[in-house]
Amino acid sequence: VKDIPVEVVELPASSDVLATAFEPSGSRLLIAYREEFKVNVAFYDLAHQDKTGSLTIRLLKVLERKQLSRFLWSPRGDFCLFAGLDSASGFLEFWSINDFTLLASKEHLCATDVEWDPSGRFLLSYISYWRVQQDNAFIVWDFKGEQLAKMSMPKLSLMQWRPRPRSLLSREQQ
Repeated sequence: VKDIPVEVVELPASSDVLATAFEPSGSRLLIAYREEFKVNVAFYDLAHQDKTGSLTIRLLKVLERKQLSRFLWSPRGDFCLFAGLDSASGFLEFWSINDFTLLASKEHLCATDVEWDPSGRFLLSYISYWRVQQDNAFIVWDFKGEQLAKMSMPKLSLMQWRPRPRSLLSREQQ
């Protein structure tokens, strides 16, 4: 279509794209792709200005050889969780994407699901009874990967965060 700019991101020819996700409140794009027998995760800035002032796509970083089956941006961006939930290990990697720092590598054995809370400060990992019929439990983590709470719940099937209600205080009172 005329007058609509198009940018192309090229990946190695032998790669298969597994997933893509835009940062919820920013201009970054994450692309997870398999190249031979490893998974790489590339981060791009979609609002980079070149020397002429034009917006271009810029590769920020490629994290190589990740063992992930899912990744989740925090709702406010800046942080990303890489989760390996397809195996019994249930490993979790907490990343700060601003400086590409690995904040923590943790493990929740047999975890089947993960979910950020609406504020982006906490993460929930749990073992769903729908997929694993024993040892159903959940763990609450902070965004840096510190475990805050753990509890077993027989036949735990689904957990979700409650939406954050609007504040009853005015801006001045806040």
